[in-house]
Amino acid sequence: MSSAVAEAPAAAVALGERFETIPLERIFASPTNPRTHFDDHYIAELAGSILEKGLIQPIIVRQMTAARRQSDFEIVAGECRYRASKHAKLTSVPAIIRRYTDEQVLEVQLIENLHRTDLTPLEQAVGYRRLIDTNPTKHNAETIAHRVGMSVAWVWDRLKLNDLILEAKTILEQERMTIGHAILIARLKPEDQARAIAFDDDSSSQYRGVGLWRHDSGFDFDEDDPANKGKKSGKYDTLKACSVRELEAWIRNHVRFDPTHAAKAQPLVFEQTAAKVEAAAAQPGRGKKVISITHEYRVADDARDEQERTYGSQSWFRADGQEKSKTCEHSVLGVVVAGEGYGETLEVCINREKCKVHFADVIQKREKNQKLRDAGQEKQAAKAERKAEESYQQKWKREEEERRRLAAAWAPVRERALTAVAEGLLKKGPHATLLASLQEQIYLHGNDRKLFQQVIGKVTAQNIVVALVFADIIDDDSRTPDSLSKAVKPFGIKIDAFEAEYKAALKPAAAPKATSAKKSGKKR
Repeated sequence: MSSAVAEAPAAAVALGERFETIPLERIFASPTNPRTHFDDHYIAELAGSILEKGLIQPIIVRQMTAARRQSDFEIVAGECRYRASKHAKLTSVPAIIRRYTDEQVLEVQLIENLHRTDLTPLEQAVGYRRLIDTNPTKHNAETIAHRVGMSVAWVWDRLKLNDLILEAKTILEQERMTIGHAILIARLKPEDQARAIAFDDDSSSQYRGVGLWRHDSGFDFDEDDPANKGKKSGKYDTLKACSVRELEAWIRNHVRFDPTHAAKAQPLVFEQTAAKVEAAAAQPGRGKKVISITHEYRVADDARDEQERTYGSQSWFRADGQEKSKTCEHSVLGVVVAGEGYGETLEVCINREKCKVHFADVIQKREKNQKLRDAGQEKQAAKAERKAEESYQQKWKREEEERRRLAAAWAPVRERALTAVAEGLLKKGPHATLLASLQEQIYLHGNDRKLFQQVIGKVTAQNIVVALVFADIIDDDSRTPDSLSKAVKPFGIKIDAFEAEYKAALKPAAAPKATSAKKSGKKR
């Protein structure tokens, strides 16, 4: 046994666990381990520690079940320690041998070891899915959430990452977008995911693409940078992900809402919506019972459906008795498929032919014009119709102004409401869900990300405020010394020395002065 291997822990023996020192050549990594990425630097550091202090914590293994391999062992927990021991050139390691079924192995790996900050979101997603698949009656989002101490919604979002198309997974793995971006994209259909991450490489516009990406020359590939030695420029080198809020707005305006798909993508949010749509569509009677609507004048071209009309704000009236609306016998269920109120449902009326509650003036004018035509007064009828259309446009403008007025009235109330939310969060304190959520909002690129990790490290309850401010300064205000100076001034931080160094570097080198004959003592 190597001197770098620790003695058997007393606790393990007390528990009656089988403890052995096993040759490394008889130990193999588990194919179900959720971790697929291993930090070489961390493994090297751990190997140094093992050489100095020994492997203090044994790895956990189970005996292989195949008859020809019963002398070998599969790692259940401790692959990093195993890899570091190999790196340290040990010949054997201490191990606790337990009897586990395949399902139990997965549960240990995924529950005991999965909720670690150094696992990638995609590794977590695959791990959770594998665990549920082993025993769906025992494991689900709710049970996993309870075990890892996170919300059910958080676990659902992680599971949803399994639905990312391959290119989107690559972008996430390369840290070109945040987990916040990835979750929004994963909720879309594959064809809409492809649209969201596409960009126009030939465009000279500031915006390459209309979904995730924004062009930023600050991310151009620098061949002279020592960090890029041996590397080739990549597909996304000149692109920067937009903010999560911008991506949400793009999806809201350019990806048509589908209740059935949304219920599967976000069951906690849209299952009831899908059920309401299904129930309305199943009602007896002729005509459509569910229609697509928007609060906008029209939807964007890429959010249209050529097979189904989308009723703009001029074509429908709210008819559920809410917000001073009137009910009627002709109402149908409207689903907001784009724009403001994305995914909402409400009773609306579109029956311009029969509804005298919402379209009385339209019906009255139409009947009057028909009488004019019957009397041979075609010009008068046409004139009346033009006036009616102008009146309708004016009415629409008034309604738009009313919407803006309501929005303006909400603005100061909104601030107080958000204040109440903030106070509620402060009372709860920096619990795990809050820390995890805010950690994922910090998105920095390349060397900026490395700098953040070196200085700030892991985001904790103690440093979270500093971390968020520092990340914001790096992202938005570090392009020039002047902008950086303005950003840090409110915090009483000065960078005068760096500004001076910057300005000195900008000055051209002074030309050497000519030596005069008089000063040199030479005669011409």
